[in-house]
Amino acid sequence: MRPKVAKVNVASMAAWCQANPFNEHGPHGVRNLVVNPELLSVIP
Repeated sequence: MRPKVAKVNVASMAAWCQANPFNEHGPHGVRNLVVNPELLSVIP
């Protein structure tokens, strides 16, 4: 884990979901991987 990443207290998750700036109301699943080569950036 990176040192500047904020740790989340699972007990406070419900309160955060009620008053968060992103208008999210619950956890979401893992995002799909991009597998189409035309959509991927070149890594130098």
